[in-house]
Amino acid sequence: MSAIFWILWIVDLALAIVTMLAKDFRQSFTATGINTWFTVVLFVALIGGVLLQVVFKKPVWSLIAVAMPLAILLVWYMVDES
Repeated sequence: MSAIFWILWIVDLALAIVTMLAKDFRQSFTATGINTWFTVVLFVALIGGVLLQVVFKKPVWSLIAVAMPLAILLVWYMVDES
């Protein structure tokens, strides 16, 4: 479970970097401006996930914390497609 956590954490970190670099690009297409709160969710998940995994020794909760941004992206994609 620890390996899955760190893989998801790295994916979240990559998403946070891409979101920060491309924050105005998505809005230039007149898309919904939710990049700000999604970036906040990513950084909360990154910091909270590490705290839960390393400091508080709660592996299940840390896995949920780092999987949350990916679940948000999946739901966001499904809503935009329908």
